Amino acid sequence: MPLPELISNFQWLLSNPIDLKGLQGDIWAWATVPNIKNILHELLVLLERHKVKATFFVSGVCAMQNKAEILQISKAGHEIGLHGYKHVPYNMSRTEMADDLYHSVSVYKDLGIAVEGFRAPWLITNKDLYDMAQDLGLKYVSNIKAEKPLQRIEGYDFVELPIYLEDQALLKSNATEVLLECAGPGRVFEFHLLYIRHNLSVLNAFLSKGQTHVLPLVDVAKGKQGVGLSFDIAYLSRWELVKKLVT
Repeated sequence: MPLPELISNFQWLLSNPIDLKGLQGDIWAWATVPNIKNILHELLVLLERHKVKATFFVSGVCAMQNKAEILQISKAGHEIGLHGYKHVPYNMSRTEMADDLYHSVSVYKDLGIAVEGFRAPWLITNKDLYDMAQDLGLKYVSNIKAEKPLQRIEGYDFVELPIYLEDQALLKSNATEVLLECAGPGRVFEFHLLYIRHNLSVLNAFLSKGQTHVLPLVDVAKGKQGVGLSFDIAYLSRWELVKKLVT
């Protein structure tokens, strides 16, 4: 990082209070993650090689501070979904939730990107969030872990797309076989960009088989047959981890 930018960042940090609540769960990433933008590039190249389109749930802070990368994802034909603004747990008041969620919506509006889906940070959700998703006119949410595929939600116009398989379940020798066995119609696979480097070879092997039609989640929500492939991105640099903690 250039010295003037480093000085500017620290001046900015000193002038803003830290929101320690947002630190939950990110210490491990702070200490271990390599260059995340390089990982994103490798992933996009892999998806392009296999002609696969996926969904990227990106925090608003990350999108605001990495507009070029987020626009690159969108222009490549991938779906962008809401993932909160600061990527903090939504165990807060309705007013605070609304402020965080609508702030993230405004970021994508400014980028000219239409968003149709939402995944809550840490998968913490409640009726207030579902009411907000309804007000935003979203097509789907993907906030729970379950073996069922697409679920209709009584009283709402959108659908729930449960996460069927997480990337942590693939840290084993037979990971490619696990993916193939779980690839039923309407199921959703979730990968975190922070850990995808461990699973890039697994994902490549899975896609190379060509046995499964892979889709962005919005297409699964519309009833198209295939597996929904999604990637969660909280931030693209260690410095963003600090910036997203401030109010």
